[in-house]
Amino acid sequence: MLAKVCVFGFNRPHHAENLLRSLSACKLAEKTDVVFIVDGPRNKKESVLCLSTLDSTQSFERLFKSLTVIKRESNFGLAKSLVSGVSQVLNECEKVIVLEDDLVLTTDFLKYMNQALDYYKNNDEIGSISAFTTPIVGLDAESVYFHPRPTSWGWATWRDRWDKCDWSYSPSSLLEEIVFWFKSRKAGQDVYRMFKNNSKKKINSWAIMWTAYHITHDLKSVCPVTTRVRNNGFDSDATHCFGMNPFPSNFQAQTDLDTRFVREVLFDRKVIKQINYYHSNIFKFKNKLRLILK
Repeated sequence: MLAKVCVFGFNRPHHAENLLRSLSACKLAEKTDVVFIVDGPRNKKESVLCLSTLDSTQSFERLFKSLTVIKRESNFGLAKSLVSGVSQVLNECEKVIVLEDDLVLTTDFLKYMNQALDYYKNNDEIGSISAFTTPIVGLDAESVYFHPRPTSWGWATWRDRWDKCDWSYSPSSLLEEIVFWFKSRKAGQDVYRMFKNNSKKKINSWAIMWTAYHITHDLKSVCPVTTRVRNNGFDSDATHCFGMNPFPSNFQAQTDLDTRFVREVLFDRKVIKQINYYHSNIFKFKNKLRLILK
């Protein structure tokens, strides 16, 4: 059985329409059940945009096995909306693919995600399936690798993993915090900083808590060497992403690879080093400098 797809939208109807068009062009789209959750508005201006986002779904109803649209009456915010929405879907099924409305997908996105979910469903070392990657040197384009950090740009998981996530996790002792800090370094230089900012309520991120769950339970995310998604959401009306997308990728919309999955779950230090460079302070500094000089 194919995984149900859960899409989260808000106040950007043009992005929602582009995503649904991209999703409907995927192989297996006509056999896939889709749930589209639209968050509620924060003000009168957003009321019009949220309604427009709802309207943008109508022309796609016949392109999937089913398309269920859920409208939030009030504004949940992304973190609450996503956690509650994914939990709602997983109450009815064993696995889910999760998308936000600013993504564009390759034509084999659903094929890759469903195959990965089936291949690793009984492997308790795997916490999630990721669809995005920055470029990797030294690995075959049709292969996968493992990373301790799950992506928030197109991902999937199973009910038994999701249900174990502690969304309010906080280290109970100094020793536990030191261990968490040490483990988090392998997931990226920015992870611990974001975790602390989330704890202090400077940010409100479901993704950093999902990452913390992977770290504290020694889980890995399965990542494709060839990305299956691109984020087009770095624009003026974004809620969380601004400017231009700093992360390079080898995205090509028309993609149909026969992915070779790896049964032995091992970290490749060279690969992790390549990925983590894009989450490092030096990359962040270079990107800011590039924007200033542009």
